[in-house]
This record gives sequence, C-alpha cells and structure tokens, in this order.
Amino acid sequence: MLPNAFWSQLKRAPTLALVIGLLLGVLIGRTLPSGLLSTTNNPIFVSRLSARKQFTLPNVDQRRRVLDLLSTLSPHHTTECTRNSQPLYIQQVRDRYKSLVGHKTPSESTWFSSWGFSDSQHVHNVPSNEHKYFFAINLYNSFDIIPDLFATLFRVSAILGYHNVYVSIYENGSTDQTKALLRIFDALTRSVGLRVTIRTSTRTRGAFNHRIEYLAEVRNQAFNPLHELRDSHNEYFDTIIFMNDILPCVDDLLELIWQSRRNNAGITCAADYMYHKELSTPVFYDNWVARDINGTALENAPFENVFHDPYSADRFQMHLPVQVQSCWNGIAVLDPAPFYSPPYIKFRMARLAEEECSASECSLICNDYWEAGYGRIMMVPRVKLAYDKKVFDIIHPSRRNLTAIRGFVRLGGLPDNPRTDPQDRSWFGPHDRLFTSEESDEVIFAPGPSHVWCWGWDGAGDIDGPDVDPIWEIMPDRAQSADSVKVKHHREPRDLYMQRRSGLGKGLARISPPNQYKLTGMGSDSSKLTRWNQKVLGVTNRIWAIIFAFIIIVSLSRFIQPSTQVAPRLGSFTTDGLVPKNYLHDANYLIGNGSDTPNPFDFCPVFGPKDDFAEKYGVVALAQSRLHLGSGGRVHRVIHKALLGQPVTISVLGGSISACHGAGGNPLSPRCYPSRFFQWWSSVFPHPASQLTNGAMMRTNSGYFGFCSSHHLPEETDLVILEFDIDDEASQRGMDNFELLVRSILDRPDQPAVVILGHFSPQTHTTYGFAGPDHWHNIVAQFYDVPHISIKPILYPSYMSNPDLIKPYFADPVLANVAGHEILSDVLVSYFQSQICATWSTAGGHSYDTIPIMMAPGYNPGADTHLFGGVGARKGAAVPEPPRPIDDGVEAEKKHAIASQPIPIYPELRIPPVRINTRPKEARPFEEVAPFCVSANDLVNPVPPSLFYGSGWHAAHPEAGASPLLTDGYYWYTSLPLSRLRVPIKVGAGDVGIYFLKEPMSKIGEGSEIECWVDDNYGGAVIIENAGDVHDTVPTLAVIDHYVTRGSHYVECVLLGEEGRNVPAFKIIGVFAT
Repeated sequence: MLPNAFWSQLKRAPTLALVIGLLLGVLIGRTLPSGLLSTTNNPIFVSRLSARKQFTLPNVDQRRRVLDLLSTLSPHHTTECTRNSQPLYIQQVRDRYKSLVGHKTPSESTWFSSWGFSDSQHVHNVPSNEHKYFFAINLYNSFDIIPDLFATLFRVSAILGYHNVYVSIYENGSTDQTKALLRIFDALTRSVGLRVTIRTSTRTRGAFNHRIEYLAEVRNQAFNPLHELRDSHNEYFDTIIFMNDILPCVDDLLELIWQSRRNNAGITCAADYMYHKELSTPVFYDNWVARDINGTALENAPFENVFHDPYSADRFQMHLPVQVQSCWNGIAVLDPAPFYSPPYIKFRMARLAEEECSASECSLICNDYWEAGYGRIMMVPRVKLAYDKKVFDIIHPSRRNLTAIRGFVRLGGLPDNPRTDPQDRSWFGPHDRLFTSEESDEVIFAPGPSHVWCWGWDGAGDIDGPDVDPIWEIMPDRAQSADSVKVKHHREPRDLYMQRRSGLGKGLARISPPNQYKLTGMGSDSSKLTRWNQKVLGVTNRIWAIIFAFIIIVSLSRFIQPSTQVAPRLGSFTTDGLVPKNYLHDANYLIGNGSDTPNPFDFCPVFGPKDDFAEKYGVVALAQSRLHLGSGGRVHRVIHKALLGQPVTISVLGGSISACHGAGGNPLSPRCYPSRFFQWWSSVFPHPASQLTNGAMMRTNSGYFGFCSSHHLPEETDLVILEFDIDDEASQRGMDNFELLVRSILDRPDQPAVVILGHFSPQTHTTYGFAGPDHWHNIVAQFYDVPHISIKPILYPSYMSNPDLIKPYFADPVLANVAGHEILSDVLVSYFQSQICATWSTAGGHSYDTIPIMMAPGYNPGADTHLFGGVGARKGAAVPEPPRPIDDGVEAEKKHAIASQPIPIYPELRIPPVRINTRPKEARPFEEVAPFCVSANDLVNPVPPSLFYGSGWHAAHPEAGASPLLTDGYYWYTSLPLSRLRVPIKVGAGDVGIYFLKEPMSKIGEGSEIECWVDDNYGGAVIIENAGDVHDTVPTLAVIDHYVTRGSHYVECVLLGEEGRNVPAFKIIGVFAT
C-alpha cells in the first residue's frame, strides 16, 4: 500500500497537473506496439451460414466513417433522438436493453477500454442460442427517409449483433431517386458486415388491381428471403420486424423488440401519428387497421380520445403497453412461428367467396394470428412514429433546461428529481422520458372479442378510401378462447426468462427451429498471450503500467506547479449543510425521563418580552395587521410538519412586489420579503430539503394566476403566499378572479396552506380609498377560511397623518423598496411566530388555541404520543374510540367502522361546495372549476409551432435566456387582418376567456380588434379591443363565453380589418378556461 502522505499529496494536485498526466499516460498507451497484445489485427466473423467461411469485419473507425456517410446524404431527421438524453435515461436504457446485446464488444473487456484501449482483438463467435432478427421493409418514394432508416438499422444491428440481423428490402414503383440511393446503401451496409438483400422493381399497381391484393403481394415480397434462407441454409429467425417508410429512433426499435420478447407477444406495434390541420396537432393515424380489444376502431384523434375502452384508454394515456385486437402503425414486431409452421401465415386479401370482410392486409394477418393461437397483440404508446419531418419535430421535442423554462425560481432544496420533470406531463414530451416500473410489467392478455368493426375496401383502382359500409364482423371461436392468448413458447431475453423460472419454479423452454447448424467459434489461444496481455484484477499489465506512469507524473507535477488555495465562492443563502431538528421527538424524550418540556422558541409567548417585532411596531399595530385569522387549520398542519423535522416547500405568487420590482428586480434577492422570510423559516426549522419557490410576475394580477397558477407552482408545495393587494382591481370582477385563484390552489391534490399577504400602496389608496382590493380579498379569505395579513395597519395611520412619513419605504407610489420589504417580511414572520407558539402550546396541552388533529404526513402517534393527540391526551393514553351507536344493526356497525378509521382528508381542509356568489336552489347546477391555461409563457409545455402554420399569427419571445416570468415578454401576435388562430382547450366550469395586452392609446392610437368564439358558436362571438385609457401596457382578461360544456373544445380568433392593410399588432398572452 502507498503511504497516506502520498495520497494526500495526490489529492492536492492541481487540475492542470492532472490533465498533463492524463495526456502523457494516453500518449504512452497509444505508442505501445499493438503486436504486444495479439497477432491478429482485425476481428474475424464466423458466419452462421458456413463455419468455413471467414471474412474480416471493418474496425471502429471504418464503421464511423460509414455511419457519417449514412447520416449526411440527405437531411438526417432522427439525429437528435438520443444525442442529448438525460443521464438517468441513458442508464435506464443500458440496463433495460443489455439483454438484447448480441455480441461482446471491446468495451466489455476492461473499463479502461472506454478510452480507446483494448486488451485483445476479439473474435466474433456466434453461439447457437443467440436470438436472430429478420427486418422486412417496403419502400416507395422514400428518398428522404432512407438515410435515417439505414443509420438506425446500422446502430440497432450493432447492438443486436450484425451476425444476428438480416435485412430484406423490397422497393417498387418509386418515381424519385429511391432506387439509386438504395444501391449506395447496399454497398455501404455490406461493408460493415450487415447482411442485407435489396430488391427493386418497376411494378406499380394497375388501375384495376385490387388494392389489398396488391399490397399483400408487395409485403410478401419483402418476406421472400425469410423462406429462402430456411429452404437453402436451414436458417430460422426468432423475431421479425416489419417496417414501413417511417422515421424511427434507435431506442424506439429496441423498446418494441424488448416489449415483444418480454410479453411473448404475437404482434407488437408502435403508435403512429399524422398532422390534423383542423385540430392543428398530430393525431393517431392508422385507425383503419388498429382495433381496441373490444373490437372497436381507434380514432384519428388526440391521445385522450384514441381508445373507447376505458381501461385501454387509461393505460394508453399513461404510456403503458395496451392489448389490442389488431394494429400495425408503422412498425410491427412479429413472432415468426406462424410463418414457419401451419397454418403458414402470410399477407393476403380477404376471402370474398367466404364473405370475409375486405379489411386491410395488416388487419387480416392480425386475425390470422388470433386464429392460429398467437393473439397476444399489443401496442406500445411510448414509441411514437412519424412519416415526415413536421410531425416528427412535434412529437419529439427536445428537452430543455428546467431551471430556465419553468414558471418559478427556486431557493434551497435538493436537486430536481428527473422523474418529476413537468415536461414529461405532455403527451408529446421529450424523447428521453424516464421509464416507470409499470412499463416493465407483463401485460395481462384477455381472449379476443366476439365481433370486430370492419370497414372494407373491395373496389379497384385509385379509390380514396374504404368503399364498403362498415360492419361488425364475427370472429372465429378460437380467437375468443383462452388458448388464443396462451404462451406457445418463450422468446423473452434470457435474464427475464430465468427470473420467470426462478419465480414460478417451472416454465416452458424456448423452442428452437429444427435442424439448426451447430456453430463453431474461433478464439485466441491463451497460451500465446504475452506478459503484457496477462490480467491482474481484471485489468491487463499494460494498463497497470499506464496507471502507475500516470500517478508518478501527477505526483511529480505537484512540485513543478504547487497548488494554490482557492477562496470559497460567496453566494446567496443556501440550505446546504442544515441539520434537521425534530422538536416533537426531543419533547417526548424529556417527558419520558420525567423532565419538564421547555418552550424551545425564544419568541414565545407572542407579544411577550422577547417578541422583537412587538417592540418594533407595537402590539396594537401587529394585532391589527392580521385582518383575518380563521381557524388556521392548514397553517398548523404545515407547522406540525416542520416540528417533526420534515422539509417544507414555501411558494410565492404575486405581482410586482413579490417579483421584487423596485428593490433590485431579483425575485430571490436576500433583501426582498420572500427570501427574508425563508431565511427566517430555515433558522427556526432547518432542513437541507426545504425550499422557496417564487413564481411572481411583474404587472400581473390574479386574473392570470387564477387560470395558470399550476405553471408557477411546483408539483408539491406546503404553503402558498399570495400577494395581489396592489395588482388586482377593487371590483366584483377582481374578487371573482382572486376567488378562482384561491379555490384552485386549495383544491390541489397536495392541499397546501394559503396565506394572503397585503401590501399598502399610496397610489392604490388614492384610486380606491380605504376599501381597495384588500377589501375584496378579505371576503375571499373569510369564505375559504384563509389567513389574511397586511402591512396596511402599520403604514396607514402615518400616511394619513403625513404622506411623506412613509416615503422611505417606497421606490415609487406603488413599489416597496428594501425597507418596505423588511416590513412585509416582519409582519409575515410575526404572524407565523404567533402560530408556532399557539401550536406548541396546544401540543403540550397548555392551551387549546389550535385545531388538535391537524397532523402532517409521516406523523406516528406511537412515536410522538400526546402531541397533537387530541383534547386531554396524555402520554401512554389510548386513543379514545368514537361512541358506539345506540341502535343496532348492520348499518350502525358500518357507520361505527367508518368513524373509527382515520379521515384521509380532514373536513377542515375541504373547500366550500359552492362559490361566493352561489345562491340556494339555483336553476343551473354548480360546476367545480378546473382551470385550464394555454399560455405563451408556458415554456415547459409550449404550444406546438404547428398551431401557427399558415395562420398569420406568430409567437414572440424575449432573447434566449430571458426569464419566463415576464408577462409582456411572451405573447402571440398578428398585424395582418383576417389572420385566424385556433387553440384547443379543456373546459371545466364553463367560462372561457382571452388574456391579452391592453396598450395605451397614446402608443397605438385606435389599436386593433379581434373577434373570438368557442367551437362553431360564431353567433356568440365577442369583439375585443387592445387600445385603452391606460398609462402602460396592462395584461387584461376578457371572458368570451359562459356555460360551455365540460370537455374538449377550441377557441378561434380572427383579427378584424381590411385584408392586405396592416393594423397595430394584437397581442394575446393566453387562452383560459375554468
């Protein structure tokens, strides 16, 4: 062992020294003669077809040059599929597909070979039990996609093993340069050792050829080599992959193959998409073939409306494999057993003489699989395929930096969890969406349906679509039996098969094709290995020599260039290194040892001698600052969670004040109230995972956040602070918007606490007098039992006495400066100090000021007895049971059992079942709100560019790197009259609105107008003007419809004016619905 002093010196080596040592070590390794390792310079491939035939495979550099050529002959659409994948996804893919790797690569020899070293030149030995893959491809006018197709095949074959792959391509009737390009790729593909047969023909479908008969013949042509290899060389394949002219990614093919083998499926399909002009979005495409497991046709619709069967629809929307009756969808992975044995399935047209429905040749082969007992047919929604660049870019958006695009900034907390990236909520999310455990579960297959919806195509010639009335076709009895989905033989990867056998104790053995040739492999003789090539601890002596040389060089460089001490970087507040404290556990320990439980908080009791804020502002002013306290149930639950030593997430929503406009402009500035409050919280309840998020936006009111709050809050939060007292208007409409915001937050699944924080503004008081927006907000606070605190009682008396007295707290008549933010923070901290003191006093049984059952998740009554245990609870006392019912009977027992169970959602946390303006016995039933927001500044799930194609509308964004918290920085605009924009929406309670920028008339004159309506309700269209009597650009909400039915709709807007004559640009921020 080397002395510790040596290692300490090595750790202190500077970065430059490490780089120099690394380069020298690599140089030494590269200059060592390759003959020291092996007498063979190139790997030898032993063909499965003939053990006597040997040929040299190209080396890695040669393959790279071929791949570059494959990628540059035409636009390479799929090049970004896996280029910038997130690290966790890369690791998942490696673990998931390692069982598919069909050869031993040089990188498997030693870990050091990842730098380009290899301890030996390996020989490709083809064992007899390797899985064999047959790719069948039909091409027609496919010049644009061929480079992508072959580049993907090259990569996939390198993983599966070139010797395990055979590619058969049949092209016919192309009028572009497909044939010429195929000749080039034929030579290039063979040069890397990939077996390929490419056959071309000038044949086209005649004017009177039956379409299905013709397509079946064309597809069977691609299958001809499958049977030729069986007949001439007795070579059988284990999996067939049939591909249309699509744009697949490498992991798309691997996932389909993995799922096919994992589930021993007869047929496994992807999901293909086409662009729908009317909906302005891609929709599911191949519904002529695809049928649900109940026999109904899938829909050319967005993802939420593709399936009719509820169970299948749920799985599809969760990206989980779905059992179907039939599918094809661009790529189909087939079990070849029915091709090799009776009934010897092949593509065919319908048996019209037997009155069989003239369905697609792909539908008929699925029916034949069912009848042959291979009805385990499934679709993999994760694999999304496109036929052109436009759709491909929409369904495969690139992943962006979450910190730069989400609608809030963050202070403290742990690194983002890649599994909860909100970008993955979108159906057309990034390609590297992480796998869930459910995606690896086996699909449970049910027997087929008794009837299948069939839309026949009996005519000849160029008919646009099916020409026969659809019918419900009766399926054969065997397709409806359990035998149709019984596993006939196991095709799953060996590791999964062994797991199955170890779990079940028995299983069917893999059925191998008959009379396969026994393969021989060629390996190097270990007796001929040189001393340099011998291994110690799995690493060759040559590599050990390089490592020791590297260490010596690094240690010597320590004396050549001494390391220098780098001063630690000073930054803003961080939660790193904070040690959590469980106050309740410590209190229980003291009680258990017979000691008193002192109050651990110096600021208790409230307004006592150690209450610094009471001394600073006065008891009366602080008491008056709490405009409405309510029960405080949710706040107490947050405090209880903090007392347990658990992390707490605090979120802020507001306008210019919370965005720190007027005090530096940085929403996380330590001089502004959000950060000041969070730093105080962390000093009382330290935890490295606690975090502050600030989603406030300058000059933005609750009219926006009422619909789009989810864009500006994390997935889970404990406390939301709302500050809108100077941004909202003091009116009924302003109260309605604020109510929608409060209600939607309280109704979130995580049930956060909400606290309303009020700022006092001289300008707001000048406009509205004493009854400003805070008056309307207090109505909402009372109705929803939400605390409302404000700095108004502290500043108002001085302001009325002499307005100049409060100027030191303002940057202008509206915005608070640093001193003003200090008051905001102090008032907020003082309120929470009072709640902490009350909570602790209740926990100790000294008072009853708080609701005793507000327990946080993770609370264990056995570990923390008596604390929050209820009225009069003491250590060791049993939890009292609810009183027994007086009446006997089953119903009474049920009620008692229900009462004995813990309530998952506390009644005190439920929101009122109606809204503020709801009247008793209204004719129209109450509809719960479900805010929906399509916003230009939603960069996590942005509107697809296809929405603007040919519409005359454009998307405006600030410069790259600008914050998404700029309300007027992101919008859709047009200045060309008659430009039409259609936006899909989802409606809950029925209100639909347009959020737009109203601009001063002094700037845009008479401005411009748009006319908007919902669906085809043109008669109810509303005209919106963008010019107004305002001093600055103001975001404004205009409601265009009420009582729209719940579900999917669309909003259409057109710019009014004379065609061809430009008008001032109309700017829309978003389209909203309740």
